Amino acid sequence: MTPLQAVIEQISGGAKQVEIGGPEGSSQAYLLSRLIQEGPARTWLFVAKDGKEATRFQRDLEFFLGPLAKGEVYFLPPHDVLPFANLSPHNDISCTRLATLYALMQKPPPSFVATTVTALLPWLPPTNDLKAPIVLKVGEERDRD
Repeated sequence: MTPLQAVIEQISGGAKQVEIGGPEGSSQAYLLSRLIQEGPARTWLFVAKDGKEATRFQRDLEFFLGPLAKGEVYFLPPHDVLPFANLSPHNDISCTRLATLYALMQKPPPSFVATTVTALLPWLPPTNDLKAPIVLKVGEERDRD
């Protein structure tokens, strides 16, 4: 039995945590790509210290998964403004966050999400707000909360 098969067997057996020592750099993404392709279906979460590390890991994983990555690999970016700064986050960041959260609510959910610690800290919208699209009309006012 290969080490990868042993890890897949542990995960399939219900292990909530599996310790794997050794892989560094892009070999971590390669190992995860193999787990996604050969292991049980589940969503994997990579929490990085910053956006640069999360993006690097996401791109490495997309490379190893190839065409299988489409619709399966997402990034939940942190907001680019500090809380209570009286500023709105950039539209691209808000759209990427909403697309990722929406994908996580679908059946089946995506295989992988990369994010950062700071992206997980702010308030997340209620799931009811993500189930159906919000229709906005010119001149209509909406409460942001």
